[in-house]
Amino acid sequence: MKKIRCKLGKRSYSIYVGRNIVSKLGRYIKECAISGKVLVVTNRKISRLYFSKLKRSLLKARLKIYSHILPDSERAKSQKELFKICNTLAEAQFDRYSTVVALGGGVIGDVSGFCASTYMRGINFVNVPTTLLAQVDSAVGGKTAINLVKGKNLVGTFHQPRCVISDISVLSSLSKKQLAISLAEVIKYGIIWDSTFFRYLENNIEKALKGNAGVLEHIVYTSSKIKVRVVEQDEKEISGLRAILNYGHTFAHAFEAEGKYTAIEHGEAVALGMIAAARLAQTLGVCSVKDVLCIESLIKRIGLYKSLRKYKIKVNNCVQLMQLDKKNRNNTITLVLPTKIGRVKIVRNVSSQLIKRAIKSLYF
Repeated sequence: MKKIRCKLGKRSYSIYVGRNIVSKLGRYIKECAISGKVLVVTNRKISRLYFSKLKRSLLKARLKIYSHILPDSERAKSQKELFKICNTLAEAQFDRYSTVVALGGGVIGDVSGFCASTYMRGINFVNVPTTLLAQVDSAVGGKTAINLVKGKNLVGTFHQPRCVISDISVLSSLSKKQLAISLAEVIKYGIIWDSTFFRYLENNIEKALKGNAGVLEHIVYTSSKIKVRVVEQDEKEISGLRAILNYGHTFAHAFEAEGKYTAIEHGEAVALGMIAAARLAQTLGVCSVKDVLCIESLIKRIGLYKSLRKYKIKVNNCVQLMQLDKKNRNNTITLVLPTKIGRVKIVRNVSSQLIKRAIKSLYF
């Protein structure tokens, strides 16, 4: 088991990465000086797989356990489902010293974290991500949110967890498609921060797709470490550094919203968004053709290079939705573009025509 410390003063916390560590959750929670009532938020599928194991560990730590079941889709990130969780907490008389535990993927983590950040103006939150996508991305950094009809993650808070438990063993239940969708976010870290990690992925991507535990553990640990280093320097996106974590996401969130959050999955959207951003960077002359082709090649190897035609997404609508992105200033779309493998820059004032051209390149 490896541990990464996210150093944020009084909000510091540890990320545990290892195998078969869900069964030790009670011990990790005790190390955080957490006691009393715990609400485990999950969905039916994940509950069947892991809740009993997690419950035994929490009972051994003498914690009082409650549970709440969410729908198994992006619909769970809604005002309706948020208030259902809040009402569960209120009915069970949870107080400011109680804890919400998210057991699931990014959707469950986002809405559970938001609930924990707002109930009684903030209670303890522990994240137990069960997907590769959540382990490498949403579980780390303290961002919480729900969606609105007009866009993804438009209502949310920064609320750091007390700890994160990334158990590699739970990833064995994921399909090859789920692993591929998650690996889009992993590739992002190599592009924005670490060219050595990008080369590691080029050499080991097929092993990752086959669920090789050693490769996945290295991927989760390295990705989490990169994200922690960025978050430590810009926890609440004040300096602008943290915005680089959204490479590909300005396009991706628009694709998801245009598809009503059902047509295209997040990882698929991110993969195509990264390609669109790379091609735009090439058009603007800030990134070489060679590096753009390397990015495209790795994404193609995980099987996520698919035409936007498949998802019936309209270009003009996407550009309009990009105007709502949280990074924007004065109604100007803000984009994270690669300059080479391992480095990106924030670019504004790109013409809508060039943005449309980059999106249209994804129709083939």
